[in-house]
Amino acid sequence: MRHLLTSFFLVFAFLSSPIVVALQPDAQPSAVPEILIVDINSASAEEIATKLVGVGLVKARAIIAYRDEFGPFRVLDQLTEVKGIGDRTLELNRDRLRLGNSESDD
Repeated sequence: MRHLLTSFFLVFAFLSSPIVVALQPDAQPSAVPEILIVDINSASAEEIATKLVGVGLVKARAIIAYRDEFGPFRVLDQLTEVKGIGDRTLELNRDRLRLGNSESDD
């Protein structure tokens, strides 16, 4: 009987732990490691392709070509104007993206 109660307690404790963590209002998702952050206004195509989810070298080169033609990105949503980069790709990578110097030379 004691073994059964101990087993029940351990199973209950194991199963309830993720629920408690998930319900805590202060629980924050883990931040993206700095090594995966990419400055979209200065990164090379290789760096973009390596660090972003769903972006290979072809799409990364398209990002660079867009940046070369139109200047630095001013807002992250502007990435969806690049052929092959849609809303889904942007949302998958939003936490990894940074905008470096995006000021114009007006």
